[in-house]
Amino acid sequence: MSFIFGLLTIVSLLFIFSCEEEVDTTPPTVSISSHTSGQTVNGIVTIEVITQDNEGISKVEFYINDSLFFTDTESPYEYDWITFQYEDSSELVIKVLSYDNSDNSTESQPILLTIYNIVELWGEYYSVKATTELILVNNGLTGSIPSTIGNLTHLNTLVLGGNDLSG
Repeated sequence: MSFIFGLLTIVSLLFIFSCEEEVDTTPPTVSISSHTSGQTVNGIVTIEVITQDNEGISKVEFYINDSLFFTDTESPYEYDWITFQYEDSSELVIKVLSYDNSDNSTESQPILLTIYNIVELWGEYYSVKATTELILVNNGLTGSIPSTIGNLTHLNTLVLGGNDLSG
């Protein structure tokens, strides 16, 4: 009887150990798809990420110069980055980390982006931070006022009289 009990115990243990789930050790793949290193950007920049994993993605973390600035938990993995807070000619390193459902992670290749916050209005270029007044009286301007004029965050004086503008 003890022989049969011992045999049943061994068979039961073999069955239990053979049924254990395999642990996922495969990290996800990840890349920044919206920009390439060396690009110049301005305004609101959408950083788009492509990431895949055999078990699913739990989150993607976005970093600027090694500082975490956003975590996305839903596909599509992207972030609308407002660059106006950075000085012109700032060079910033952007990277992302993707985590799968088993907490395996992969870091993307970093990309270097240069900030150049300039707004074009009627064929002229204006610095987002440095433009405090815009006086364009009787310049023959027509059409609607471009919405990008709202990006001039330090604009205190705007005079557009004597033109044929709308909006």
